[in-house]
Amino acid sequence: MSIAFFTAVLQCFAIEYLKVGQEKTLYFPSEITGKVLAGVPACVSTQPMNVAIVSTTLSGVTVRALKPVSGTPCTINVRYYYRELDPVSGQYIYQRTGSYNFYVYVKANEVESISVDPEEMVFDGFSRCEIYTEITPKDAETTYTWSSSDKNVAVIASYGATGTILAVGPGRCEITVRTSNGKTASCKVTVPGGQPTKVELQQSLSLTKGESYKLTPTLTPSGTSTDYTWKSSNPSIASVSSSGEVTALNEGTATITVTTSNNLTDNCQVTVNESPVVPEKVSIPESVTIAEGYSYAIVPSLFPQNAETSYTWTSSDNNVATISSDGKIFGQKAGEATITVATDNGKKGQCKVSIVTPPEEGNARNIQTRIQKIKAIVRRTIENR
Repeated sequence: MSIAFFTAVLQCFAIEYLKVGQEKTLYFPSEITGKVLAGVPACVSTQPMNVAIVSTTLSGVTVRALKPVSGTPCTINVRYYYRELDPVSGQYIYQRTGSYNFYVYVKANEVESISVDPEEMVFDGFSRCEIYTEITPKDAETTYTWSSSDKNVAVIASYGATGTILAVGPGRCEITVRTSNGKTASCKVTVPGGQPTKVELQQSLSLTKGESYKLTPTLTPSGTSTDYTWKSSNPSIASVSSSGEVTALNEGTATITVTTSNNLTDNCQVTVNESPVVPEKVSIPESVTIAEGYSYAIVPSLFPQNAETSYTWTSSDNNVATISSDGKIFGQKAGEATITVATDNGKKGQCKVSIVTPPEEGNARNIQTRIQKIKAIVRRTIENR
């Protein structure tokens, strides 16, 4: 073989998958790295606007995915020169040429979330407004589908990621945008118009002295708007502010009336109750003796007696004695446990419970003794109540 330079083209390939924004080094196969290279291979991207070459070394080429590539992939062509030993002359033959292809597909990032601005729109003297979307991640690719929950109230003219809401008639509706992978966001739209034909309040309200509650009128049709005037039939019992906030002042009843600007009215009956008296002390028996398998009900005593509360019961050892939510102790096995009762405001009382084992079943000689012991236990239990 006397020719010093000739070309041998090797057609090989590898498929790579990247996401937009991803940077990756595509390493050359051993058929390249295993040769005596004459220099760094030359790499070319057939779609440089989609997949750009960042750098090339003797071991690989680093690329960055810029835009999605589907259908025909981007080809990264690697052209390299190497030396090969001539078996005849025993000398290196230079300028042999090889070629290797990477085929790269780039997948667009999917939308993780979408939001709209504004999220709520009240038309007041104008008939249209712009609505804008924002997606995460920002470089995700998607299509947008817009819809209106009530086209008699408002419709949407869409321009991809931006839309124009057009008011049609009085009422409320939602304008919703949906991405191609199903993510959604909505804008609540209110189109005022005309006078209300009906106003409604909740029929009744019960408050404790010192409490406050804001009443919210409901208008028919829903898209109408109006100003309100508020009045209490007994301000010393329950007062009402210009925004409809009711404040309970004293025990009794009062009627709260709302009036619209076109003289529609409705009422709410307010009952004010005195604040409940909280207990200052709770007490239960200091000690109780119960036989295994028997139960005993504890009734707490409150001070002052007109105090109101609910109780929480606990046992220090449920293996010995358990306690129900209504204060009934159940003897489980012989031993001692402490039963604790707590009021809503944290007052506590405790009872030491002793669980004893009744005499075992026996013959006629010890039956009378067993009966006497059980009677003594029952008597002590009754005395401790």
